[in-house]
Amino acid sequence: MIISNTYQDQFLVGSKFQYGHSRRKYNENVNNFSYRIGLESYGNLLKYLYVRNNSIPLDSISGELFGIRFAHFTKLDIDLRLYYILSEYTRVVYRIYGGFGLPLENSSSLPFEKAFFGGGANGIRAWKIRGLGPGSISDRDSDEEISSFFRVGDIQLEANAEMRFDITNLLEGAVFVDAGNIWLYNKDGSRLGGDFDLSRFHKELAVGSGVGLRFDFNFFLVRFDWGIQLRDPSYNENERWIFQSKSNHKLLFRDINNLNIGIGYPF
Repeated sequence: MIISNTYQDQFLVGSKFQYGHSRRKYNENVNNFSYRIGLESYGNLLKYLYVRNNSIPLDSISGELFGIRFAHFTKLDIDLRLYYILSEYTRVVYRIYGGFGLPLENSSSLPFEKAFFGGGANGIRAWKIRGLGPGSISDRDSDEEISSFFRVGDIQLEANAEMRFDITNLLEGAVFVDAGNIWLYNKDGSRLGGDFDLSRFHKELAVGSGVGLRFDFNFFLVRFDWGIQLRDPSYNENERWIFQSKSNHKLLFRDINNLNIGIGYPF
């Protein structure tokens, strides 16, 4: 089962490259942008040495180091942000994030510490951390909620827009909209509907909106964001928007809002 690969003990031996650029540090009072690109590669050298040392085909068996399987994957993520000044006291921030993890011969999924997750104070805030996805997996026909251990993935897409405005010198308000989801690269029988499919992924985007208050103490900022789910991909395809009628009313209003507490801005 793919989920077992996510949580089993694995060696992480590889490299990570990041490149970013930001204009914000030069002038906070003009429109500006920032971006970051990250690339990670794990297990390629170990797999090559393991195959060569044992004289076996590349995809024959899982490689091990000191009796422990080593992770083998490549991961790419891109984060783009635009800061737009509306007035002296109001600004809008846009963010687009995409991440893709490719499990290679020695892995069927990303290890837990490298996997993507949805929800939380810095993501789609209407869902609790690891409370969203992957894809359209659902517990609507069950009395038990899907464990957060199952809600990790190899692919993530997310977009955010947030208007920030000063209320007092200490207090700042915000209105935001978040959208996105996570998916699996490979199909998993225990998480039906969780895999990424070009023909349907756009139908599985979650949407949440909300308001926030931030207390700016200059040296750090305390943030409270309250979000409500507007579109939930775990419902049937024609029932996902909050205003659409639901065939299962039993769980209609279960956890459709979420309060986040954080330090610093979400993005």
